[in-house]
Parts: sequence; structure tokens; C-alpha cells
Amino acid sequence: MESSAFFKQLSIISFVLIIFILALSYLGPFNAILPISYASLAFFVILSVAVFYLGNAAARSSDKNRLTQLIIILVFFKLFSCLFIIIAYDRMFQPQSNYYVLPFFLIYIVFTIFEVNMLTKANRLSQ
Repeated sequence: MESSAFFKQLSIISFVLIIFILALSYLGPFNAILPISYASLAFFVILSVAVFYLGNAAARSSDKNRLTQLIIILVFFKLFSCLFIIIAYDRMFQPQSNYYVLPFFLIYIVFTIFEVNMLTKANRLSQ
């Protein structure tokens, strides 16, 4: 995947998620989701940029297992990072409801699908 196409898709996804977060924040139980939603959006945007460059480098590597290794590392990193973010937010802000988890995981799922698509394209280009 070319850089321009990646950043265009990343911008579109981010913009749509920001609009969704803002709309959702006006609903009663979701009115306190903005801090964690914006923080998680920023986290996943930065992670996606890093994965894009690491994925392209791994796809061009002479070691054909490099991309698979990157994917395995990414899965564990995202798992532990998401747990850390949720637990840290819960401990620091002690929200009144647990509805903040829903937008967080929506953002997680959207960016996971985006990254899988991006890494699949990088893998196809390497072959």
C-alpha cells in the first residue's frame, strides 16, 4: 500500500470515528466518553502509522516469516495495551458507568480491521 493511500484511508476512518464519538457523546449514558475515546483514537492512529511502516519493511524483508512475526507481536501488544488503557482509565477517572468501554472497543475493532487490511495488502505486494 502506498503512503498516500494509507494516509487518505487513515484520515477518512479517523474523521468518521470522530463524528461518531461526538454523536454518541450526546446520548445520556455516553456523555462522559470523550476523554477515553479521543485518547484511544490518538493511540490507534499512532499505532497504525507505526504498523504501516513496520509492515512495509517486514514485507520487503528477505525473511518471509518477518510479517507473521510482526502480526503476532502486534496482537499481543494491542491486547496488553488495551487492557492497560481500560484499567488505567477506570482507576484514574472512576467513571460512573462502564459505557466508556463500548466506544473504546468500537475504535479498537475499526482499527484492527484497517490494520489487517493494510498488512494483507503489504503481504500481497511482497509476493
